[in-house]
Amino acid sequence: MRCWRHTGAEDAFIQAWMRLQMPEPWPRLAGLYHAASFACHMRASEFFARLRECRVRLRDGLLPLEEDEARAIESHLWAFFQAGKQLLDALAREVNLIYWHRDEAGRFDDPLTKARWISFYTVRQKLLTHEQFAHEPIRQLFERHASGQAADPPYRALSHWANVGLVAPLVMGPVVSDVAADHPLSVGRCRILLPDDPRQFPATYDQGFEINATGRSILTWLAWFMDEVYQALTFTLKQMESAR
Repeated sequence: MRCWRHTGAEDAFIQAWMRLQMPEPWPRLAGLYHAASFACHMRASEFFARLRECRVRLRDGLLPLEEDEARAIESHLWAFFQAGKQLLDALAREVNLIYWHRDEAGRFDDPLTKARWISFYTVRQKLLTHEQFAHEPIRQLFERHASGQAADPPYRALSHWANVGLVAPLVMGPVVSDVAADHPLSVGRCRILLPDDPRQFPATYDQGFEINATGRSILTWLAWFMDEVYQALTFTLKQMESAR
C-alpha cells in the first residue's frame, strides 16, 4: 500500500492502515482499492483535460450535434462524469473494507466475494440508516456533503449528470465565446451550456450548468472529498488500533 497523491490526509491514512498490521489478504486488498481510487481520479482529470482541448466550429452560436466535433465533446463529457462517479464508488470500497471489519453485525458486504455490489450509494445508505454510526466522522461527512438536497452543489451536479448520461444524450445548448468564431475554438475558450435535464423538452437552463465551470468545480470537490474521506477513515483506523 502506498501514497499516490501525497497529501497530508492520504499519508496519515496509509500510516494508520499499516499500523494495524492485519494479515493478508487485507493489506493487499486495501492497496488495490486505494490505487483504484487514485486511478479513477486521474481518469476524471484526464477526460476533463481532453474535453477542454476539443476543437469546435460554431454555427450561429450553437454546436451542430451531427458533426464530429460535437460528438467528441459529448463523448469526453460523458467519460468525465462516469469517471467521477467511479471515483466515489472506489472510495466506497475503501470505506466498506474498513467497516466490514469494524461492524460486528455484518451489515457491510464481504470485500472479497461481493465487491461488485459495493457502491457509493449502498455504503452511504448503510452508514446513514444505522444509529450505531451516528457519531462516526465518515457518516457525518457523507450526511453533510453528499446526501440529499443539502449536499454540496458539485456533488449534486456530478450525481445528476452521471445518472442522466446513462439514459439520455448529453445534449449541449448555447455557446458563448468572446473570440471570433470564424475558426475552430477549443472548448476551454468557450462557455457551453448544458440543459437542466436533457430528458425534458423544451430545454431549460435555469441551473447554470456550463461545461468548463461545472467540470472544474467537480474536480476540485472530488480532490477535497478524497482527503476528507481519508481523514475520517484515519480516525476509524486509530479507534480500531486502540481497541485491540
